[in-house]
Amino acid sequence: MGIVKFVDFDIYLNRVKIKESDHLLHILAKEVAPSCSVSANMLEDVFINRAASGGICVENGIAIFDMTSRFVKNSVSVIATIEWGIDFQAPDNRQVDLFVAVISPSNKVSAHLQHLSAIVRLFRSDDLCKALRNSRSVDEMKVLFMPTQDWIIAA
Repeated sequence: MGIVKFVDFDIYLNRVKIKESDHLLHILAKEVAPSCSVSANMLEDVFINRAASGGICVENGIAIFDMTSRFVKNSVSVIATIEWGIDFQAPDNRQVDLFVAVISPSNKVSAHLQHLSAIVRLFRSDDLCKALRNSRSVDEMKVLFMPTQDWIIAA
């Protein structure tokens, strides 16, 4: 991941059917592990520790998981819609139904922060969030992140 010119995701998950945040971290570790060149079990432990130490920012039904680690060999970003919503104990008491993860090696902090910043700006778009929540497939999600979309240009 170099300098981010537009936001793209490596992994898209649509309508994940889970009810607890721990299950989401388990699925995330399993999906991300091959791309990060680390075992899913080790990654899940790292994710749980990061989440417990404040690595997940939650607001407006969106959770953004942000992590750099020496165990991770390659940067990966994930977007997921969650079928039923999960209680992340958000300050606004909303259930999380959109989940974003930005995971990078600890030696790529600058690129990590640039990508994270672009994602945060992007998810300020209520139109994008609504479209994601209404998406019914990974392909529908991917179309929303094409560079020609207005919210991508604004990010």
